[in-house]
Amino acid sequence: LVENTTYSWRVRASDDGKWSPWSGTGRFFLGVEVFSVSYEWLYDGQVWSMASTVNGSEYYPLHEQDRTYNYTSYVVYDDATLAAIAEELMTTALLNGHDPAEFILSFVQGVPYTSDETTTGQVEYPRYPLETLVDGGGDCEDKAALFASLVSYLPVENDIIMLKFTSPGVSGHMAVGISGAGYEGRAYTYEGSVYYYCETTAMGWGIGQFPLELEGYDVLTLPC
Repeated sequence: LVENTTYSWRVRASDDGKWSPWSGTGRFFLGVEVFSVSYEWLYDGQVWSMASTVNGSEYYPLHEQDRTYNYTSYVVYDDATLAAIAEELMTTALLNGHDPAEFILSFVQGVPYTSDETTTGQVEYPRYPLETLVDGGGDCEDKAALFASLVSYLPVENDIIMLKFTSPGVSGHMAVGISGAGYEGRAYTYEGSVYYYCETTAMGWGIGQFPLELEGYDVLTLPC
């Protein structure tokens, strides 16, 4: 049988050459056993690449989860595939003298930005990080959850929060705040800690760099 295909089936019985009517038609979807995912992105003037695999048994059950607008619920802390990707990115960053969190941010920025309405026909369809990787992209809340999840696996003191930006009459925006020494720029305080702004939607934004179009928006800090 061919993967990623919907099959239809029906049965009938035979008794001494006499056949019963056909049964009703049943259908089932045969998923992909293993997805191969790969991405290329630009950071510090170089092109980087990452390749991994995601088991279908991990990916498909996510589609059965109810969607919620509690975007912090999409930040995942116990996924072996994400942990392996985070470790690979961290190792590459350290070997090349880069900050792991900022290197991971550049990777997430390189994941294509896609509109929920275009890809799913729904105005809002939040994705879990593995869905974003397998589906080949996501919008601001999807990529923010992916970045926050990957950073959570780093063995360093980088706490994260989600940042929700709203303004009357315009579309909102989701980003991430990250704590840590050595960063500067736009920051927000939550429970006594300082978190620096991280833009995940497009390449080239360093930690602490803030899009001017968000000036004047209301900001809600959301613990993960």
